[in-house]
Amino acid sequence: HFCSYLDTIFLFVVYIGILVGWIFVTANQLSGNYLCQSFHANLIDLGVLHGQYTGPFHRISHTIDGRAVYINESIQNKTKGVFGYCKLESRWTFVTSDDPSRLSRNDVCTNFLLGSSDDGGMIFDPTDTEMEEWLFYGKGVPVGVPSTFELVCRF
Repeated sequence: HFCSYLDTIFLFVVYIGILVGWIFVTANQLSGNYLCQSFHANLIDLGVLHGQYTGPFHRISHTIDGRAVYINESIQNKTKGVFGYCKLESRWTFVTSDDPSRLSRNDVCTNFLLGSSDDGGMIFDPTDTEMEEWLFYGKGVPVGVPSTFELVCRF
């Protein structure tokens, strides 16, 4: 009976260890610790007006529908470039804003300049999207982005 008692204690300890590990990983996922924290965006071939947002983007504490928001801190522009997630359309979008910390679902789902393809709500990081499936909406009719468009994670 002593061996079965030790077996039970061992299984309980293993179960608790797995449970603690699972809780740790889940908490980190929910807080966005496994997401890309900063990335470089190449928007240079989208024209002078939008190419100025080429450069580093970093994750801010503000979220929209529980998803990360990334901003470009260009010193030459009061208006910031922002990548945010539009849950209504299941896509990442690029918008501009004077105050990214006040953006809402409506802001990233309307009047966006760039939009990724519908990802079914499964992509939590814009650098994980298929670059060739992004569309540029800056000229009225959506067109494919230039082949130079890229989002490269810098962690």
